[in-house]
Amino acid sequence: MLAEVAGHLPDGLPAAIDAYLAAQLDGGGCLCALLEDGGVPVGSAMRCLYTVMPDEINLHGTCATLFSVYTRPTYRGQGYMQQLLGLLLERAHAAGARKSSPPSPKRPPVHAAGI
Repeated sequence: MLAEVAGHLPDGLPAAIDAYLAAQLDGGGCLCALLEDGGVPVGSAMRCLYTVMPDEINLHGTCATLFSVYTRPTYRGQGYMQQLLGLLLERAHAAGARKSSPPSPKRPPVHAAGI
């Protein structure tokens, strides 16, 4: 699905992503989610945790970022991504995240599941 969004990918990007995910997924820092409908991939998204200086709202400093959010065009507007992002944000909250960043700086902040 990445190629559908990005068109031509720079040489080495798939290997760089694989190396990053290998390090992050085992430790629970990132969670990749694929949503299917009858075995057909509908959309995907990723959530990664990171730490910032604690404050009065976020005592542990754990934050979540959502990215690589994509829904195939024929499935858009049907609530699939809302389900997927809801799950990722619930898991982020369970992992201690109290703040989240949107998937893109062009989009408003994501506020769901208590984050």
